[in-house]
Amino acid sequence: MLILDIRPGHEEEDTQSGRRILATEIAKPSCTVIVIRGAGPGVSAFAELAAARADPVPAREAIWVKDARIFAVGQEQALFAGHENACAVIIDLDDVPARWLAKDASAMDIERAWLQVEER
Repeated sequence: MLILDIRPGHEEEDTQSGRRILATEIAKPSCTVIVIRGAGPGVSAFAELAAARADPVPAREAIWVKDARIFAVGQEQALFAGHENACAVIIDLDDVPARWLAKDASAMDIERAWLQVEER
């Protein structure tokens, strides 16, 4: 799992680096990506479950964006539009947001959502 965050005193550098990494991972042609947003105990537990579902599958990537400033202008809205309570979105092979998950989703919920996106 890739974790993108912004360190104090490195705001510009970490923001730009995080945006490049996020764009590169989403654009991979043979990979579905789960983008997790936010911080806190519930999101942390969700991120661990998502990483466990991604790690054994080479065509999956989990990216945890802990600081919303990493999203490019309008990107977070584009990824999560209509799903304000979601902490994660699975992006399909065409780079389109396909499934959204709340932080209380179980490992099986995450796996089912990922399989549904992969079956498209």
